Amino acid sequence: MDLEKLRINPFKISVKFADKSYSLKVEQSYLSANKEVFTIIDGNQSFQITSDRPLIKANPHSRKKPNYKAVDARIEQQSFFERIIQEIQSHLKKLDNPPFDWS
Repeated sequence: MDLEKLRINPFKISVKFADKSYSLKVEQSYLSANKEVFTIIDGNQSFQITSDRPLIKANPHSRKKPNYKAVDARIEQQSFFERIIQEIQSHLKKLDNPPFDWS
């Protein structure tokens, strides 16, 4: 698979947790044939999430879902982390299946 097709521009996600809404910036800070790293930014704080999505996308017959893990971060609220992953996956799904065919 062509890695350029997996390259993603920075985007924002909104995550609601404990009656508060968080607007987070997401940047794909690293991309290789085996993994990608997303940097999640909230103001002056950030942490990274790694994914094996490029490796899975390389095999068109794979039905496996990407695995996401926090890198060098202590996740205090697993449900908040899971919501971040859900929002990232939702954004990626929209990129893979846009509502319009622009070609």
